[in-house]
Amino acid sequence: GVVYRKELNFNEATSAYNKSIELNPKFLDPYINLGNIFNEYGKFNDAKKNFLKAIELSPNYSKAYLGLGKSLKNLGNLEQATESYKKAIQLESNNNLEVTLKNNKDKL
Repeated sequence: GVVYRKELNFNEATSAYNKSIELNPKFLDPYINLGNIFNEYGKFNDAKKNFLKAIELSPNYSKAYLGLGKSLKNLGNLEQATESYKKAIQLESNNNLEVTLKNNKDKL
């Protein structure tokens, strides 16, 4: 899917990601990648559906909330988009804090 996406081959990329989901429906990456492709091509409801599935699989993955926010914004759901962006920022802040703490545990 990644190769087809880089080649801007929307149909082949989506087919590859859907096949990946068929093989392993709990694998997060294809949902994120499909969501991003659908956002790029203006299929915001399809993007939203994939990001919501990604969030269901991994509720603390900030990039899923970021993509969902973009979908919601483009669908005109500005309040929901804002909440999704806030959640992405919160999760990313928590992740950065966690990494910082791990990397500096000897200095604390």
